[in-house]
Amino acid sequence: MMTIQAGEAPSPSVHARAHWHWVTVAMLILGLWTWAIAGCADEWYDNPMYSYGWFVPPLMVFFAWRRLDEPFAGIVPFEAPRVPRFSLALAIAATVLAFLTLPVELLRNELPDDRLNNWGIAICAVVATLWVAYCAGGPRLLLTLAFPIAFFLTAVAWPKRYETPVTVGLQKMVAVVIVEIMHILGIHAEPHGTTIYLRNGPVGIAEACSGIRSLQASLMISLAVGELFFLRLFRRLGIIVLCALVATVLNLGRTLALCLITEYQGADAMHKAHDLIGDAVLVVLPLIAWGVGKLLTFGDGSVPTAPLPRRAAEDGTPPPTPYWKRLWLQVRELEWRRMPNFAPAIAIGLAGVATYHAWLMVLDRRDPPQDAPYFTVRTGEGSKTTQEEMSPDIWAALSPSSGGTYIHRQPSVPGGRISLYHFFWKPAAANRWVTGHRPDVCMPAGGWKKDGEVQPIDISFDGQVLRLHVFRFAGVGQRALQVWGIWRNGEAIQMDFFNNPTLEWSLLTGKSRSAVEVVSCVVPYLDEQPPLDLAQQIMTSVFEYRRPQKVPTEAASARAPIKMATQSLDASNAILPPNSNSSPSPRAPTLP
Repeated sequence: MMTIQAGEAPSPSVHARAHWHWVTVAMLILGLWTWAIAGCADEWYDNPMYSYGWFVPPLMVFFAWRRLDEPFAGIVPFEAPRVPRFSLALAIAATVLAFLTLPVELLRNELPDDRLNNWGIAICAVVATLWVAYCAGGPRLLLTLAFPIAFFLTAVAWPKRYETPVTVGLQKMVAVVIVEIMHILGIHAEPHGTTIYLRNGPVGIAEACSGIRSLQASLMISLAVGELFFLRLFRRLGIIVLCALVATVLNLGRTLALCLITEYQGADAMHKAHDLIGDAVLVVLPLIAWGVGKLLTFGDGSVPTAPLPRRAAEDGTPPPTPYWKRLWLQVRELEWRRMPNFAPAIAIGLAGVATYHAWLMVLDRRDPPQDAPYFTVRTGEGSKTTQEEMSPDIWAALSPSSGGTYIHRQPSVPGGRISLYHFFWKPAAANRWVTGHRPDVCMPAGGWKKDGEVQPIDISFDGQVLRLHVFRFAGVGQRALQVWGIWRNGEAIQMDFFNNPTLEWSLLTGKSRSAVEVVSCVVPYLDEQPPLDLAQQIMTSVFEYRRPQKVPTEAASARAPIKMATQSLDASNAILPPNSNSSPSPRAPTLP
């Protein structure tokens, strides 16, 4: 094998014919990165907290090229290649692991929280790419490209079990701090969970206002700025901490500004300024990070680099071959026949992905998913029900295809208002996350406390009996009864509200592309018995239900009597126990 040193370019006469094994290695790396980016793309597109992820792959390519084009002084960016000794064993191991592609793809698309799967796929892509870098340029190239390749992990969404406590904690922290500042300014404000109540209305603190969005983006920005200026290690750690502090201060300022606008100009003015102030924060943060990074370069804060001359010398000597081109020529001369043959692994992996998605197509053809909502809301003159404008943050967090929040005028309840909402999500993989927006999760984040156990109830809508659930909450000066239902393709989703907040998702049924529909009614009350009858009456009078009838198959006809008997049995047990607790003055409940 002919190797090429990092300091010299190869001679064209020694170019050897590349072995076809390079194709399998390239396909393996390309497939892993395609899989990893496809898994994260749903979050980047649907979740504003991770929208910055679209910028990460281009930055990875730029940082990799720059480290080869402008290496650290005194360090050669790569050395002689290291062809693995146990190529056959590596090929067999990759083939065995490829059999996991089908179950991993199934879990990635079907589970409500697929972020752990995305982390696993992303780590596999990073490790495989670093291994190829080691083979192509030895340990030097591995160290050179370690940061650009691992930089992708900043764009992978945190698992919900870790993200939710941080999000809710930051929301509550922001609410407490802002209320203290408002009191110093002589303005009366009350914090209830993640909502601040002011004279002219409440200000809800969603994820985008809590700091979590900017904190996650600040981690990516601070790492990128540290790499851009080639800062030394401790200064890179310093800029991470400084950017996190700046992001927190900016979001506190944003929330304070929205509260002041609400106090002095009203809620309508606050909604108009909401997006403008939020966009300004996202623009200011990178500019401040760049300025901080520039300041940290002073006093020998950055690592010196030694780029090769780009122009010919004064005596006419041509400039040396760039490092990235030398590496490319070395890769071409690599003894590819000694590299593992990943063709079987690639074939098995592609077959696994194709099999799963072909199965989805078969399921969709046999039983097409719901493409339009079955519920409609009766509004208009004489209905006492009007649609209410939603907070942009809440709408962005839910991302429904259609729907909204509504107010029903009812003089017999405290405040004279009953809150309702109806949302519909068209079939999409992102619907896996919809089930996380539940009353027993969202209402406590808004300052409500759970008051009793969740119980099922069957309600007849236009002659069709549907399963819903009853929640009771206690707030400051009032209580609230909430009737809430969720359906997937028209079928009630079965959840264990008592012990397990995670949806029991049905695998092998193509639920990742199912439509999801939610309706709810929130009735305020004081210390009397929960107004369950009133809630049912409002639900049936406001919501109209129309589901197209399907021609039943023989198997479905056989199951129908059992299902009807089960519904009757469940309906007889749907009794809500009375509540004897008391509260002071009423306030209309706020939707999560």
